[in-house]
Amino acid sequence: MFELKKLRPIKIDDLTRYGRDFDGGYVIPRRCVAQTQALLSFGVNDDWSFEKDFLQASGGQLFAYDWSAGPELFSKRRRLNLARLPWYLMQRKPAGGLVRQIIADTRLQKDFWRFFDGQRRVFVKKFIGYAEDEQFTTFDTVFKNLGTIPQHSIFVKMDIENWEYRTLPSLAPWLSYVNGLVVEFHELDICREAFERVVDLLLRDFYIAHVHGNVSGGWTRGAKVPRVLELSFINKALLAGQTVEPTTLTYPVPGLDFSCEKGGADLPLDFS
Repeated sequence: MFELKKLRPIKIDDLTRYGRDFDGGYVIPRRCVAQTQALLSFGVNDDWSFEKDFLQASGGQLFAYDWSAGPELFSKRRRLNLARLPWYLMQRKPAGGLVRQIIADTRLQKDFWRFFDGQRRVFVKKFIGYAEDEQFTTFDTVFKNLGTIPQHSIFVKMDIENWEYRTLPSLAPWLSYVNGLVVEFHELDICREAFERVVDLLLRDFYIAHVHGNVSGGWTRGAKVPRVLELSFINKALLAGQTVEPTTLTYPVPGLDFSCEKGGADLPLDFS
């Protein structure tokens, strides 16, 4: 049985939340952001609040990858909801939520075009994977396209619905360029072994800086381990010469952590 205490974060004094308060925001060390020249974001969907806050603080570049996202996502959702609207009205069913979603998708499409300018904030319509094709790219291609980059100048954010287990091992040759990561790990109840392998790989060069249980997945059966777990990592090189101790914080951390569902109760994590 997997033990949560293996994931106890270290004591670190500059944790900051970037992104919105609920789903889409992540807690990471400020020192990682300050050292970042390029943020690599894998998994955007319809929320880039983390990327926006991160760039405002770092002044670096953004390269976001997501084959399923883009302005056409909002156009498609808007068309489908507009097609459903007459039926709601004919059946005299409440349509306020549908109308609000149509308005929201119209705004999101405009915001997407304003935010991803193709220069400092680049959107690439591809998933991260382990082969090159129309829908996928690889870490080798991503990092080679960055050109000459200093060590510890890249931050990685990843929320790619189980593909983290397939792809993160191929990040290993590039980890010396990465100052930190935040990864959303999914389905720990059935992916426990893959999860442990990936975390063991990262812990060779990184410490865990923060942990948050995503309430949307609930608990794994028979264990107080969330099914969806958000982990923030910091490169050990950023703490060279400093004393590293386990944290004394309790989780969730007030003021930093928020439930991923508005009004939902967050998941308390016990590392004892």
